[in-house]
Amino acid sequence: MDAPEPSPVTQPPARPRGRARALLRRHAAAGLFALALLAGLGVRARVGYGWTFQGSDSWAYTGAAMELWQHHRFAIRSAPWLRASPREVPPPAYGRLPVYPLLLAAAVRPVGDCYDCFPGPAKALQWLLDLGTCVLVFLIARRLGGRWAAWPAFGLALLHPGLILYSNAILTETTATFLVTLTVALVVCSLDPGLPARRARWMLLLAGAAGALATLTRIDCVLVLVCLAVPFFWPHPGVKRRVALLGLGVFALCYSPWPLRNLAAVGAPHAFGGACDVRGREMQHTAFFGWFATWLEREDQTTGTLYCLLRPGCRDTIASYPLEAFDSPAERTRLAQLFNLRAARGLGPETDAGFRALTRERVRRHPLRSFVTLPLTRAYQQWTSRADQPLRATAPHAPWPAVTAVVGSHLREVGIALAGLALAGLVALLLRRGPPRALGLLLASVILARSAAFALIGFVDARYLLEVIPCVAALAGAAIGLAVAAVARLRRAGASP
Repeated sequence: MDAPEPSPVTQPPARPRGRARALLRRHAAAGLFALALLAGLGVRARVGYGWTFQGSDSWAYTGAAMELWQHHRFAIRSAPWLRASPREVPPPAYGRLPVYPLLLAAAVRPVGDCYDCFPGPAKALQWLLDLGTCVLVFLIARRLGGRWAAWPAFGLALLHPGLILYSNAILTETTATFLVTLTVALVVCSLDPGLPARRARWMLLLAGAAGALATLTRIDCVLVLVCLAVPFFWPHPGVKRRVALLGLGVFALCYSPWPLRNLAAVGAPHAFGGACDVRGREMQHTAFFGWFATWLEREDQTTGTLYCLLRPGCRDTIASYPLEAFDSPAERTRLAQLFNLRAARGLGPETDAGFRALTRERVRRHPLRSFVTLPLTRAYQQWTSRADQPLRATAPHAPWPAVTAVVGSHLREVGIALAGLALAGLVALLLRRGPPRALGLLLASVILARSAAFALIGFVDARYLLEVIPCVAALAGAAIGLAVAAVARLRRAGASP
């Protein structure tokens, strides 16, 4: 008997056109994403063509990298022009942290005193890390407001002047920014209710490891603990609160080798490193930082004051300080005596005691100014400054003069616009319910913790905010994306009968 002909209902359906269009759009988006990354790489390479930003800290990091690669120990080799003797053997160091010198050593593999061999390989590595940061911004912003938030945030990160400039600097900023952003992205992903609980736990584990590496790059990245603590207060639906602390536990485990090494090498844990002078050497007497925090407001006030104190051969004078550094003629006289003592004996216990006494007196007389007015002023100055230290430090040999001459004059406006957009994005997220609001609060807590900490302790350089610029870009992208979505909804509502 012949088999019956298949009915039209049982025949395999043709592939819908909608699926083909979606696939085409997906491939087009991936191609555009790749082109954008290549463009970002080209911009970074063009800025770094014949130009590298190197400060006094750079020589400390490269010296440590040479010691690590050649002698397998963590010590800071002084630059040749700073050595007491050609065969000077540096003691074990703890003031600087090890991750960035380790990266430099692995990327360059230096032989001898090869300071000139660092910029090329180091910058190439940092371009890739910086592009990785931009990809993470895309992922974070997509969680906040979908693709219409992700693409603007991605573009803002790719073209951010600070991220581009510091990717061409022999400094820790680019590495630390990538690791902080990676920590934030992993925590953001771990809170996704649609993610299986097992994957959420793995995300928390990786976030703890990334946070520890960030802190072992720059000690101020310890503030990322704020981010790692968020899952305890707002856990993934399938992860218990106590399990949500996995990230903090892994952070402690990954960070612990550093204080243990210090205990074995120098006899004390020095868990948070220490302050260093311009030669990269640990400073034992640093009470003057507390005194600076009682009056310092802007970055331009540090050139002839704080930087001089950090330079052993520089002699401080009262004439270098603004009027707000003194409350009375008597205080001015005491400071002059302290500067003379420092010039004669260096920064020792006596100068420490003098600065500590002055700090206590000024805080006792003006608590509101010390803990409210000055920190708010410093935070405002940081967020509205030009943030152009690499350009100022290398003038007149600026990178890519045809572009930086134009962009450099508008850096302040760029920073203010980005911060304003981020604030608008945060407000828009807070007005929503559920995950978007919680994620907005998470990013805001990371930004606020860093800004408040530096404002309170009196560190006024705008570059200290660089590590949270990706979070700012993600919130700015959310502002744009949510606005586009709102306009689209209004148009659809107007078009419907």
